[in-house]
Amino acid sequence: MSFTEYIIENQQEFNQSIEDALRKVSDLRPAFSLIATDFYRSEKAIFKLKSPGAYKDLKPKYKIRKAAKYGNAYPILRASGRLESSITKQGANENITLIGARFLVLGTSVPYGIFHQVGTNKMAARPFVFVGPESSKFALRDRSGQGGRLTRWTNIIEEYVKEVTENS
Repeated sequence: MSFTEYIIENQQEFNQSIEDALRKVSDLRPAFSLIATDFYRSEKAIFKLKSPGAYKDLKPKYKIRKAAKYGNAYPILRASGRLESSITKQGANENITLIGARFLVLGTSVPYGIFHQVGTNKMAARPFVFVGPESSKFALRDRSGQGGRLTRWTNIIEEYVKEVTENS
């Protein structure tokens, strides 16, 4: 099993909220569990696209082969469902969910996931993990729940810290 790390850029505000929270409470597992639930719920939208969306469309020959093998060329990121399951269902085969008092790791161990995320010399990038400002290009904020993740997650952490500090 191999793992590929994908670092999200432009997350300073979120990182700062975690640092601030950890100065006030020592265990963020309840907040991180809510964030994980939000992540997997909103990831599902990417795998439901019935067209290319903002992605570069599939090459015509591959589109025909994919439709013949799987019944349809779309959703563009779904073929067998392996990647989709691993990144939308906590506890699924090849899903990565690690929640600790001071850390949260979410992702997939599907080896070809990185090829979709960053592209190859034969395939355009079709990213499926969005956290920061890059999400608005691929996922509409009002439909998918993708846009604004950092804001939602910051709010989850702030609400949790407020609740813990008020009740202690």
